[in-house]
Amino acid sequence: MRESLRVKVIPFVLALTAAAFASVLVAPAASAHIGTGAITCNSVTFAYTRFPTATNTISSETVTIDGVTAVSKTFTFVGTAGTDVVPIAFAPGTHTVTAFAQWKVHRVRSFTVTQTITCGGIG
Repeated sequence: MRESLRVKVIPFVLALTAAAFASVLVAPAASAHIGTGAITCNSVTFAYTRFPTATNTISSETVTIDGVTAVSKTFTFVGTAGTDVVPIAFAPGTHTVTAFAQWKVHRVRSFTVTQTITCGGIG
């Protein structure tokens, strides 16, 4: 009787151990902090999601127009998401606008968005 119990218990324990080990291997990664930028003729919108529920500081938001820095600033928000709308203005015509942001939550992360945009008037 003991031998048959051991034969039944050992495979069960091995299967349970294997399942626990496999769940550790395929555990989902922590959600990454995401930043995006949208460029229009009159503004650059920096949007941040999946941040910790805390006060978060974006150490650098930079907007360049035709290679010249137009705005360089920090941005702070409280909670898991935040949006910063930065007004821009330039002469009519075609311009290259770049939005760059950098922050550190556990490690340094950043994004860059570049867009060539044609606008009819200032802003």
